[in-house]
Amino acid sequence: KVHRGSPENEEAPPETAIKTWMEMCSDFFGKRGFHEYPASDCHHWKEAFDRTLVGNKWIDGSVLDAEHEDDYHAWIKLMLLYRACYPNGRIPVRLWPPPDVPQPTDTLLLDRFNQMCYGRCLFITEAGYIGVGPESSTKGDAVYIMDRAKVPLILRPKRCFIGDGQHAPFAISNMWQLVGETYVHGIMNGERYKEDKIEEFQLL
Repeated sequence: KVHRGSPENEEAPPETAIKTWMEMCSDFFGKRGFHEYPASDCHHWKEAFDRTLVGNKWIDGSVLDAEHEDDYHAWIKLMLLYRACYPNGRIPVRLWPPPDVPQPTDTLLLDRFNQMCYGRCLFITEAGYIGVGPESSTKGDAVYIMDRAKVPLILRPKRCFIGDGQHAPFAISNMWQLVGETYVHGIMNGERYKEDKIEEFQLL
């Protein structure tokens, strides 16, 4: 989870979250013994991770592409090295602003990161997709691409009792609870949507 942390409280600032999330992904893909990402636009999970942090968008709302890569990777380096080395938030004047990151790109990218990740958690699906979803997301939840929905949704399977025993017999029904919308890199443009696999189900 990402908080708008400050030196005076115990909430995790963005640079701490980025470092923790990166370690989580490194551990996941390391245990699998490969680093390839399942989406065709990324060869390595690290690239998908970097793009997920800002929803694959540059500061002007355009798609993050090769034109922005140098500035963006310099910003990631800034978050992991400069700010992580000075957890009290007081970076020495001689080191700030970092020469590799043009201003005000740093501030605008941090705003973009907070828009995507503030109060949310990073997750990895069983298929190896990296995403950012609601804080309440947990193991066992599923990512669904819904017909006519603009973004993927996280659903939670629920077994519910139906019937009152008088007018209808008791029965167990498998339903789904909506957890919230999500960003999952590599499926945001319907890449995993397959009409022959459409199914209907009930939401609580």
